Amino acid sequence: MGAAAVLAAAMQAPVAAVVLMLELTHTIDVLMVPLLLAVTGAVLVSRRLDTPSIYSARLPTQ
Repeated sequence: MGAAAVLAAAMQAPVAAVVLMLELTHTIDVLMVPLLLAVTGAVLVSRRLDTPSIYSARLPTQ
């Protein structure tokens, strides 16, 4: 769950992180709710701190 939360916050893509983790673990029924809560919390904190995603961090600002 921690890996999904960090990935979602770093990429600013919570759905992609959840789908990736559920595909890797093959346990959709057990991890769905805690995973969604962890990802939601991480993305909210990341957006509150106004951190750029890993893809836009290298782009020069104009």
